[in-house]
Amino acid sequence: MCCLSLELYLKCLIRLGRRSYEPIHDLEKLFSLNGLENQIEIKRHWYKNSSGVVADVEEFCREEGAAIPKIDFNYCLSASKNAFGVMRYVFEKGVAPHRGWLGDTIVESARYVILERHPDWENMRQASLLPKTRF
Repeated sequence: MCCLSLELYLKCLIRLGRRSYEPIHDLEKLFSLNGLENQIEIKRHWYKNSSGVVADVEEFCREEGAAIPKIDFNYCLSASKNAFGVMRYVFEKGVAPHRGWLGDTIVESARYVILERHPDWENMRQASLLPKTRF
């Protein structure tokens, strides 16, 4: 799930900034807990690479006969902020209009910022599993 990837990337950036966070899934709050430099870099990368998501949302709104909102970083983050809960419980609650997931480009932007700081992490993999399963 991409929403989980974004959550982990944002939490990684928070910790790299030597800050702490509460155990939450709200992507807007996690983004706001990042330092200004990380926020600027994520947004800068998003704006360079967001034409696809902007076009997709505009097309969707036209097909639905809905007003086209101002589609920017904040709109996409807000629409995606509770994606983990939405996707986890979609079978029970459904999806609210204009909520769900518009965060693919934000995921890539957060990953880009992490790899800018730690390029050696790009191909890191867990070398081996633990020798025995424990619980």
